[in-house]
Parts: sequence; C-alpha cells; structure tokens
Amino acid sequence: MIQLSIPPHEVKTAVQRVARLRSLFRRLPHLPTPREQRLLSEFEEFAAGRSTACTIAAAQVGIKTAWDSRNDGRALHAERQLRHAGLTTDPIVLMYCDLIARRNQAAGPTG
Repeated sequence: MIQLSIPPHEVKTAVQRVARLRSLFRRLPHLPTPREQRLLSEFEEFAAGRSTACTIAAAQVGIKTAWDSRNDGRALHAERQLRHAGLTTDPIVLMYCDLIARRNQAAGPTG
C-alpha cells in the first residue's frame, strides 16, 4: 500500500497547483547555459565568416537558435553556411536546415 504525505482529499488541489506551475514555467523564455553561450559564440564566428569551421555541437545550438528566432534571413544564411561546409550530416542540424528551407520556400519570394 502506498502512503501519501498529503491527505487523499487534497490530492486534486495539489495536482492543480503543479499543473499551474508547469504552465507558468513553459511560458518563461529559455536562458542559454554558459555551455550554450560558448557554442553559440563559436557558431556566430563561423556564420560570420571569421572562422572556417565549427563543431557539430555549435552547429546544433546555432541552427536551433536561428530557427527559434524566426529571423528567416539569419536562419537561411546559417542554413546555407552549414550546407556549404558539409555540416548537415548530423540529424539535428539536417532537421533544422530542412525546416528553415521549407519555411522559406513556403513564404515565397520577398521583395
């Protein structure tokens, strides 16, 4: 038999509180960790042309950030840089590159 630390009649209230907290946390923006910041910096150097290569981990963080920003110009530039460097063999990088290309294709020509 399982013993609860709260009375059974209060379980529903506790579950509702947890659901409200979860909903609140999901609305908060993501704050990059120090590792993510280092990888993003490495990727930005690569994307800007100041570096000729970047690690797969940096490519993953950079392309995801570009996708999440919904800045299609930046995302499309990053996608092209990664394809040109042959870094799209990683499944995560490839997925984001494909999503960016499709979103750009669906938006049609601008101008």
